[in-house]
Amino acid sequence: MICVEAAVGPYLDTGEMSVWNKIGTYETGPRYLGNRVDEYRGEVNVEPCWTFKIVPKKLTTWQGLGWAKRYSHDELYPGPDGEAVTSPTYYG
Repeated sequence: MICVEAAVGPYLDTGEMSVWNKIGTYETGPRYLGNRVDEYRGEVNVEPCWTFKIVPKKLTTWQGLGWAKRYSHDELYPGPDGEAVTSPTYYG
């Protein structure tokens, strides 16, 4: 399911806070800005925004140390002779 809130300002016509405004005020703002959230939110709380809520049909989690096996690239690890089978290419 995908729920889209159209471009709205920080408050709906009813005076209620829009979904994105609630998220920024109560969730992401405090998480990333701590006690400075109100200082920041006051400046940016006038722009319209779109909120997308995506509900997955299936969710797979991983428990344990390291990466899940499906994300492992065995070709990057040393072979029996100690040499890497393939060297990764780094761009940067």
